[in-house]
Amino acid sequence: MLLGPDALKDALRENRWLLWAVFVFGFFVNCLALTGPLFMLQVYDRVLASGSEETLVALLVLVAGLFVLFGCLEFSRGRVLARVGARLESALNVRAFEVQFAQNKGGTDAPDDPVRAVRDIFGSPYLLALFDAFWTPLFLVAIFIFHPFLGWLALIGGGVLFLSTAIHQWVVRRLAASAEDTARQSTSFASEVIAKRETVMAGGLQPQMAERWVVLRQAALEAYLKAADRSGGFLAFARAFRMFLQSAMLAAGAMLVLDSALTAGGMIAASVLMGRALAPVEQVLNGWPVLLRARTSWRYLSMQFECVGEQTEMGSSVQAKGDLSVSELTVIPPGRSAPVLRNLSFKLEPGQALGVIGPSGSGKSALAKALIGLWPPAIGDIRLGGVSLDRYAYAERGQIIGHLGQDVTLFRGTIGENVAGMAVRPDANKLAAAIEASKADTFLSDLDAGSDTYLNDPKSELSGGQRQRIGLARALYGNPSLLVLDDPSSALDADGSAALNEAIRDAKSSGQAVVIMSHRPAAIQNCDRLAVLEAGRITKIGPRDEILKSMLKNGSAIRHARGAA
Repeated sequence: MLLGPDALKDALRENRWLLWAVFVFGFFVNCLALTGPLFMLQVYDRVLASGSEETLVALLVLVAGLFVLFGCLEFSRGRVLARVGARLESALNVRAFEVQFAQNKGGTDAPDDPVRAVRDIFGSPYLLALFDAFWTPLFLVAIFIFHPFLGWLALIGGGVLFLSTAIHQWVVRRLAASAEDTARQSTSFASEVIAKRETVMAGGLQPQMAERWVVLRQAALEAYLKAADRSGGFLAFARAFRMFLQSAMLAAGAMLVLDSALTAGGMIAASVLMGRALAPVEQVLNGWPVLLRARTSWRYLSMQFECVGEQTEMGSSVQAKGDLSVSELTVIPPGRSAPVLRNLSFKLEPGQALGVIGPSGSGKSALAKALIGLWPPAIGDIRLGGVSLDRYAYAERGQIIGHLGQDVTLFRGTIGENVAGMAVRPDANKLAAAIEASKADTFLSDLDAGSDTYLNDPKSELSGGQRQRIGLARALYGNPSLLVLDDPSSALDADGSAALNEAIRDAKSSGQAVVIMSHRPAAIQNCDRLAVLEAGRITKIGPRDEILKSMLKNGSAIRHARGAA
């Protein structure tokens, strides 16, 4: 899997030998493209002059064989290029998804499916036209062989077409970028209005918003038409000029024939050769929007890969133990400047459970996010198995840390797939063990398809307690070294709470470390130690019973003081 910032270049480098093969094939294809003009030359100058039918048949058989070879090579290089595109897509799909995930969908300036745009250009005829353009000098040399005057005429005509292509690129690129930017503004505005639908409806702002959106769309449409008109003008000029150039070539050849400086066959052949030499230029102009879109997508992918950078991979050989060490941890949430956790330190051995209690807003959920690597430390360190948490890749963290959040998010798929973290091929043994450990089998047995039940809308098809139980099974899947449970009993009934406590006991007995953030006493009854969190700081930490006794004593003293007052 290509994870580095140079993933795009690496993927292309792996296929460079195929591209070189296409380039070499292009030489033979373009040489074979001379078959038609040469056949025409022989027919005019040899067959018609000699009246030999045998010569005509022999030439025709030879030409038929050459055109069969031409067709095979043309078909082969098209297939090779299409497979280069497919190989690029296969190599970049995972990396592109990682980039989109890390960039939160890449922002509003992201082109639609850039990987597919890059793949499609390799299967289009326009990239072949670019390859053929490299061999245009071959045809110009052939024309020079017939007569230098015809060669210079073809060279000047080709120069005009190439200049037209360069101007077309410069002008249309700017107009197309302007049109895309305006269209992007209208799309962004519509998304913002939809996201704030309630405000728009409450204020009766829909007519004004619709009018503003129409203005933006109209501006985008005008920019698009301007770009289309300019591009169409260049295309029309290129086609008309190429056709005129062929006629001019024919007229110049006729003059040379009249001066006995060229044969009639040479005149026709030179005209056909010039058309073949300039055809790739016209084809590139026709496919310029496709080439431009592919180039934009290529640059976008390169920029995103470089911005996200290379992920640090520890490798599957790392076996993290359940010993957790938090040292002077300070956490600042993304987008904020003030820390929510300050100077937290504690240790947890395998087989131990730590309960984190405290009032709402004390930082319990923030600590859970830090322990699973979602919020990196601003100061301090979190170590699991003696290794700093940031040394593990996200995928590895998911294997060694089981997490159950306050709001369980399930995805469209089967219950079993959700428990297995949406794995394409879940491990049947791990799946069964996780379902049994979470006691989710008590309600799965009531479903016709059990764990194979497909969820189209998990929030409407399952109760909060059932989702919580499935989330617990997902946290237990694969027997992770550390369990981080953030208010795990919030939606559970008495049976669910009993199942949760049994799962915690089983996890401790198997050597897993458990951290539980909770308001409810029932959720911390299997905890060995308690930490009291207030305003982002640990005010007390120690054995569970001692901390609870201390809190009860303090509470009794406070009530006594209030009564005396």
